[in-house]
Amino acid sequence: GLNLPQMILMREPVPDRVAQEFLKYFLRAFAGGMSLYLAQRQAREQLQGWENLFPCASWLPVIYQNPAVLDCDWSTLEGKNTSFTPNKPNWPITAITALGIATALIGLRSFGILQGLELKAFDQFVRLRPPDPIDERILVITVNEEDIRYQQAQKMARQGSLSDVALAQLLNKLTPHHPRVIASDIVHDFDFSPAASLAIKKAKAFIGICRVGNGTHQSNLETIPPPPTLETTQLGFTNFVLDADDAIRRQILGMSKDDICNTDHSFSFRIVRTYLQNIPVEKTDNGLKIGNINLPKVEHNAGGYQLRSQEVLGHQVLINYRATPPRTIPLQEILDGSQDPQLAGLVSDKIILIGVNQDNIDQHFTPYSQGGKQGQLAGVLIQAEMISHLISSVENQRPWFWWWPEWLENVWIVFWSVMAGIAFWLGRSLVKRTLAFTLAFVLLSLISFLVFLQGGWIPFIPALLALGLTGFCLNFIKR
Repeated sequence: GLNLPQMILMREPVPDRVAQEFLKYFLRAFAGGMSLYLAQRQAREQLQGWENLFPCASWLPVIYQNPAVLDCDWSTLEGKNTSFTPNKPNWPITAITALGIATALIGLRSFGILQGLELKAFDQFVRLRPPDPIDERILVITVNEEDIRYQQAQKMARQGSLSDVALAQLLNKLTPHHPRVIASDIVHDFDFSPAASLAIKKAKAFIGICRVGNGTHQSNLETIPPPPTLETTQLGFTNFVLDADDAIRRQILGMSKDDICNTDHSFSFRIVRTYLQNIPVEKTDNGLKIGNINLPKVEHNAGGYQLRSQEVLGHQVLINYRATPPRTIPLQEILDGSQDPQLAGLVSDKIILIGVNQDNIDQHFTPYSQGGKQGQLAGVLIQAEMISHLISSVENQRPWFWWWPEWLENVWIVFWSVMAGIAFWLGRSLVKRTLAFTLAFVLLSLISFLVFLQGGWIPFIPALLALGLTGFCLNFIKR
């Protein structure tokens, strides 16, 4: 013989028309990248449409393989040294696949299924940003276990972590250096002692806390009364907003008060308004305006969020955290005189926050937490971040988080699904397709991060899934 590697034979004589149609189907599949056997099988299946005119036409073609010769494909016959020729779907199939996957992802996103992943991506972008310098306008005086033992050693009677004797001594040391605001993030739901009351009156501005109990911003938390002698203008509520993973990414500027916590201003917002006393604050159609800065309200579908209506009560905004919280000084170092030489520079014209910083007490996760309790931040330091965020936006034009309307976010997701289809269509080989998808991924990541640096939170995870899933599915669609 002829020593042919493979032959396709008809097991019975067939009309020329059947043979011609079989050859056309076979060559189209074989030249499109299928193996010899797959191309022959697909061509046989397509002959089924001729069964009415030519019965049994589809089962006649059969391959005879020379066992001494390896199977071949179209690229081998062309003399090319490649083992992969991808299937290339036609444009209608590509478009349907891309739009179908994008629509499915938009639907899943609307039900909040992708929210957890989007929040993780948000946190990662926060951590990747260049770190901002420490906000020198804020000083936090912390009370920890050593400070409590110090108060006990000094025979200071106390009902909480900070005794009124210590508070009076602290205020008497701070007030002569003219801080802009002094605020205590420590619960004090009983009358101040006469000495503490006198020290509070001498302070330029003193702000205390309470907690509203008529919202769902923190589950299973009851109302906390304010210090009885403080005026409403000296109060702010400390209700936090916890996401599903217990991280704090939003702050409440204002919400309805209750009969016990008689203030509609949050602790941080009250401090900011006191600090920026000559800058007007007004309500707008979609939020608040401080000076020339608009503070957009977090809606149920803001950025990567898909929240229930009860989760967006009050006026909420996203917190733009700094990598490093403001400077902290232990209470004891102020009271025992250790900081006296530099106290004027630390305190003058600053915001002074007083709060507890102890393990397992008022500790919370933030975007900078990467797992474990070591990544938690004390509540008073989160309040400092909230204050810094607001003041920096007004005084330093630090970026404020914004997001697209929902329709534009959906267009963005569809765009990246279509981009995957284009990359798959244009790729002539596995290497080219891999390169195209790699470049698309890099471009998507770069655009999303650069926009994030300007304060924009646009869908990254849905767009990434649209890009990857569309490309993955197209790989399994025959021409």
